[in-house]
Parts: sequence; structure tokens; C-alpha cells
Amino acid sequence: MCLTIIALEELKRLLTPIERLPLRLGGESGSEYINRLLHAHPDLCKEQLRLDRNIFVDLVTCMKNKNLLSDGRYISVAEQLGIFLYIMAKGSSYRDAAGRFQHSIATIGLYFKQDCVGALDGTHINAVVSDDDGVAHRGRKGKKTWNVLAACSFDRLFTFINVGFEGSVHDITVWNHCLTVPEFRFPHPPPGII
Repeated sequence: MCLTIIALEELKRLLTPIERLPLRLGGESGSEYINRLLHAHPDLCKEQLRLDRNIFVDLVTCMKNKNLLSDGRYISVAEQLGIFLYIMAKGSSYRDAAGRFQHSIATIGLYFKQDCVGALDGTHINAVVSDDDGVAHRGRKGKKTWNVLAACSFDRLFTFINVGFEGSVHDITVWNHCLTVPEFRFPHPPPGII
């Protein structure tokens, strides 16, 4: 008798519909977040996405005009770019971005990795040079360094490393030099990607 009651209670529990709750409740949507970054305090966009808001707007316009990105069914080009920059600027996970932009992790992944061929970053490593040569090697923190640029594939294989610039050289100078000087053999994306 006791086992019958327990079995009936378990059956009742299993047959009772589960109340489904949305994963993300409240808060501003991704488009509202981007709108706030563009229209609130002038420094907010740069603080959150590491890009001045005027440059962000210009980049969105460029992406649209060159047909590199287009508005999706639910996500605009501005929000797609915002998702990418948010993840890159903050080192955030897809889960963090999903919460911030109020989209599923699958949606974030769809817009984040689209047509990416790898990752690029720069760093400074200590340089051992004489004091006579040290001035050009002194970076913004006053230490003697080499400015290093590295690129890797999503297989975590390095595809490019440049260690030839003094620490005082700005990152964008290193980047431009690597792109424009053929001897560096910088690995450009396959034709048709950009």
C-alpha cells in the first residue's frame, strides 16, 4: 500500500507540467544598450567597447556600405558590432555577452565568429639593450621593451609573430607596417572574406 502511494505521487509529479521561466528577465535589450552607449555620456562607448562613439558609428556605416554586415532578423549591424567589441574589449564569455545583450548564447556565437580567421594581439616584452640604445625601447611605462605583434588561428597555432619594433613605437604603427611591407609576409585572410 505504501509503495503504491509513493508510486502514485511520483507519477503525479512527473505528469505535472513544468513552469517554464525565461532565462533572461528584465534589463535593457541589446539594441537599447547600444543606443545608450551612443547617446548617453560621451565617454561611455569608449569605456565599454574601447571605441569612440563617432568611430563606432563610422564603422557601422562602413560595414553596411561595403556589405560586410547586414541587419539580421532581430539584430542590427550596430548590435552585431557591439557584441563583437564587447567580447573583445572586456574579454567576456559568450554567456556574459548573452546576459548583457539579452540574446541566447547560440545567437551570440552566431554573430561573434562569423567569417573570423583568427585573432591578433600585441604585447611588450622586456628588452636587454644598452642605455645608449635604450631611449627608443622605453615604452609608456618607462621600461625598455620590444613591441610584439602576434596572430594565431582558431586552432591555437601562431600564424605570424613580429618582434622587430622598439617599445616606444605605437601599436598601430607596428600593425600598419606589418600589413604594408611585403617582406613581413603577414597572413592576409583568404580572398572573398573581406
